Amino acid sequence: MLDAGRIQAERCPRIKLFYDCCGQYHTLNTYGLNDRDAVKFTQGKSMFLYKYRSAMGSADNDNTRRIFSSSSLYYAKASTFNDPFDAQVNVEPNSSRAEAIDRHWLILRERARGRGGFIDSVQSTHSNATFNIERIYDKVLNDTHIDHDRYYRDMIDSFGIVSLAENPDNLLLWAHYATNHYGMCLGFEWDETGLPPAEEVIYQNRYRTLEYYSHTEAELAAISLLQKSADWAYEREWRSVAKPEMEYNSSFAPDEHYERELEVLRSNPSQSPYYSEEQLKEKYTFLVGNVTVEGSGPKVFNQSALKEVVFGMRMSQSDVIDHINAIESYGFKPKFFQARKNPKRYQVDIHEL
Repeated sequence: MLDAGRIQAERCPRIKLFYDCCGQYHTLNTYGLNDRDAVKFTQGKSMFLYKYRSAMGSADNDNTRRIFSSSSLYYAKASTFNDPFDAQVNVEPNSSRAEAIDRHWLILRERARGRGGFIDSVQSTHSNATFNIERIYDKVLNDTHIDHDRYYRDMIDSFGIVSLAENPDNLLLWAHYATNHYGMCLGFEWDETGLPPAEEVIYQNRYRTLEYYSHTEAELAAISLLQKSADWAYEREWRSVAKPEMEYNSSFAPDEHYERELEVLRSNPSQSPYYSEEQLKEKYTFLVGNVTVEGSGPKVFNQSALKEVVFGMRMSQSDVIDHINAIESYGFKPKFFQARKNPKRYQVDIHEL
């Protein structure tokens, strides 16, 4: 029988904050992991995660069949999720442009200290902060109004998400996502997939409040996409988040400050801090990021990462055989199991075929 508790341990809710190799903040909620397993995860050791799916249909465009025929998992946009509260956080965009740059500059310096490595010069770090903040401001300018809510929604939707589970014996997940136990559950050794890393979802009763300019766009997405209502805690969900690919182009964005400085320059060029109108124009020219490849969509994974396929207790033996033949015909070589009803407890037992 499959050891469905290999990742499970004593329930021990806590949240840890750590840096990845790029200095990005990530929240790791070790709810569902004991201390040893949590350390193993942060060190990049093997982690089994599961995807509940309906049975394969006969059509080539069947979503479950495509997992095997194209060796890919589909990363969805947050706006397509069934829960309208998903990825909801409170964002405080009240900083002025100058305050936002200073706040973001402090964040960048603190990250560098936390990594314990080389710290860029103050000027270099401040230029980096200015670049990030000016890019955000230029993206969300709508006449003279900055529509942060619109920008936040659009930014989040440029990322893609795959939802995963800790174990293959969750009764509610079988009922909700595996067609009432007629479907299947796919077990991946996630670090072998070649897909973005998976992190555990944090369940809360209140929206998390974030200072908008204290985080990069990628950090805002990583934090918000790992937040869900406590009502969903029974799922013990993990998520793999795919970032979009961006292209940056220069954009001239004059405002009332530019007009005032231009007026001063033209009225008294010798007293102006700018030598020419062209240099003033450069001050108000920012790099604008455009999404070239969405984070959503199918992402190819390594076939060898699919280690297990568990068929639902209600799938007939003939359908099980058909599925095994189809899966192997696409080049996969997982172990096959089937769930069975426990005779004494409200649980499924997983038996190898």
